[in-house]
Amino acid sequence: MLAAQTFLEQNLKLLESRCSAASIAKLRRPPRVCGSLLVDERSDGQGRDFRLEMPGDSGDGISLHSRRDPLREARRQAEECFREPDVAGVIVVGFAGMYHLMEMARMAPEHSCIIVMDINPGLMREALRYCRLEDLLQLFPRIAFIVNDDIDAAKRELRMLLKNVSRLTFSVFMHPVLRRTFQTGYAALAEEINSELKLEASDRATHARRAKEWTLNAFDNLPHMLALPGVGALRDAFKGANAIVACAGPGLIDSIEFIKQHQAACPVFAVGTALRPLLAQGIVPDFVVALDSSTKTLAQIPLEGGGDCWLIASSIVPPAYWNAFPGRAFSYSIRVLEDYNNWLKSAGREPDRLNIGGTVSLTAVDAARLCGCGNIFLCGLDLALAEDGTTHATNSAYGDSRLGAGYVVYVKGNYQRQVPTTIQFASYVKQMGAYFKDISRKGGIKLYNITTCGAFIDNTLVVKPDDFIDNAPGSRRRLDKTKIIYGRFERAVANINGERRHKDFFDRSLSFLEQLADGVPVVDNPLSGVIGYALQSTGSETEKEYRAAAAEFAGVIKDKLTPLAGSL
Repeated sequence: MLAAQTFLEQNLKLLESRCSAASIAKLRRPPRVCGSLLVDERSDGQGRDFRLEMPGDSGDGISLHSRRDPLREARRQAEECFREPDVAGVIVVGFAGMYHLMEMARMAPEHSCIIVMDINPGLMREALRYCRLEDLLQLFPRIAFIVNDDIDAAKRELRMLLKNVSRLTFSVFMHPVLRRTFQTGYAALAEEINSELKLEASDRATHARRAKEWTLNAFDNLPHMLALPGVGALRDAFKGANAIVACAGPGLIDSIEFIKQHQAACPVFAVGTALRPLLAQGIVPDFVVALDSSTKTLAQIPLEGGGDCWLIASSIVPPAYWNAFPGRAFSYSIRVLEDYNNWLKSAGREPDRLNIGGTVSLTAVDAARLCGCGNIFLCGLDLALAEDGTTHATNSAYGDSRLGAGYVVYVKGNYQRQVPTTIQFASYVKQMGAYFKDISRKGGIKLYNITTCGAFIDNTLVVKPDDFIDNAPGSRRRLDKTKIIYGRFERAVANINGERRHKDFFDRSLSFLEQLADGVPVVDNPLSGVIGYALQSTGSETEKEYRAAAAEFAGVIKDKLTPLAGSL
């Protein structure tokens, strides 16, 4: 076997700017793997042979490439990946001996990219002793690496990378030998890659369709967001306490007595659809978390806002939400309005962010996490249908909604082998499980699914409500929740009133909008990105049409900002 070369540290240094700290950590201290890499010089002097030796093998190992002509094989593999003329790039699963990557780098179109994923950090580390990444990156520098034996973690890294590419027409290449040898792992990774590509495509379609609505709501909500505190004012307000997150699944009713028993000791975070069902049972949650921009969601809340509830609202909710909770609200920003967030950040007024992930239930849990809560009790998080096809809790805005048998899929249940759900809910099950894994590991949070039914969500402990009424952790502690929330709110408002009102910032913004409305193509302002985002689905086919649409929209935003700027 060839003696180890000196490329490893050089390669790891190069990788630091092309992969996450988590990937680098996996390569520096890889987990134990099944199998080892054998490397020899080829007899024809054309590179090296990379062979995988598995436990119990009696032969000379499994070659990771053609022993006869690895370059020709790699060229054929690369040609297949870039066969379509509009390909945006290739997701390559398996580093192996780098032959295939070298040929892909030679063929990749200039504006494409290559994402290399490997779930065997130990094998890749051994290969990096003998392969020169510098040769690969000189051929094609637009290469990123994801290396993690945790498929969920690798999937999340891929999700973040996909946010930064303009087109999603990727080829997916699975290294054939590694796929056959580690069949289960690579098959699971392939499924997750395809799932992430579909999810990102769906997200982009949703963003294009609703970007204008989101942007208009954000500017309509701006007076409230500037006058009232951001959710950051609640950071660690309930540090170490338990929290109840009330969702609107059909099983919420089974958790009502549990919530009543523990609400004195726990801040209660309700999603919007759970507010009416809770009020009908005499439970007034401390917070109502709102995310969606659709005016249809207004049916979730009573016009009076539910008494002593506080609103935690995203920047894109319908403006009527703020009117239902006058002077009792905290705002948060979300990643879908990145340019709008950056515009506010330039004045030091962007509120803290909360995580989003399909269902507002995830955001409600994130609000509890931000408040410093340790144990989080999930109530009504069914993400599955009741036996009669009901999708939501009684008394909720969707309490009468039912799904016919022809529209269901099946997932693992909490108490049954399988339970019926929707395709959308099934995707939420995966997203919630991945998010719970994150906050459990990083934040030390424990999640208890207090339910009698529903879909099983990874990284939660399933408990029947009756079994947990008297012996839930921390159940004896009582909190003066009103004093805590009011105290945080009043201090934050005092800080807002004591700050400079940013008149210059708004004057500059109005000047920019006025120029854009007059047809002057100004681009050196974050608001140009805001307008570009809002106009994704305008259908403008020429630069002239786009400029006209941008000028019209700039006029709309100017009209919304002018009264606000005048009041400063």
